[in-house]
Amino acid sequence: MGHRQFGYVGPTRILEATRGQPPGVQITSGRDLRARIPARSGEQVIWTYVVSCDGVLVIADRHREHVVCAGRRPVLTAGELITEVGDDGHVLIVGVSNQSTGYCPDASSFPAFAEAARAAGLEPPAWWTFTCEFRRCGSCGALQIVKDEWFVCWECEADLPLDYNVQ
Repeated sequence: MGHRQFGYVGPTRILEATRGQPPGVQITSGRDLRARIPARSGEQVIWTYVVSCDGVLVIADRHREHVVCAGRRPVLTAGELITEVGDDGHVLIVGVSNQSTGYCPDASSFPAFAEAARAAGLEPPAWWTFTCEFRRCGSCGALQIVKDEWFVCWECEADLPLDYNVQ
């Protein structure tokens, strides 16, 4: 594999508040995922997901923190996963992002997601359907999501670095 690992960088208060919560569910086949989807054909379900450091796709309810889904361990990537049940009953991935402010994975972590999805018998999209760029402000230390290529800290208005610097 050889993918980069991302440790938790989110707020300590979230890490402490989630202590003792059970981790997400490992998905090793499309059938594993289908068993957890209450939706009928054509309905979308949004999940919190991580890819564990051993390359396994792990999901949790959308409202769970990524650090909980990951069992408080480092990950290869994290974000939101949108699934839909096709007319034939199979699970389709209709959207995936790296949107995790707890792990702030670099956009280059997509191959780890794609490999984990394929290993579970799911077909990933060609790339993120929504990509987040994360930066840490060099002036105040705040974690930022860069929007519309505006590399300015929303807390102190300092310029953010152009290169990824979160981990």
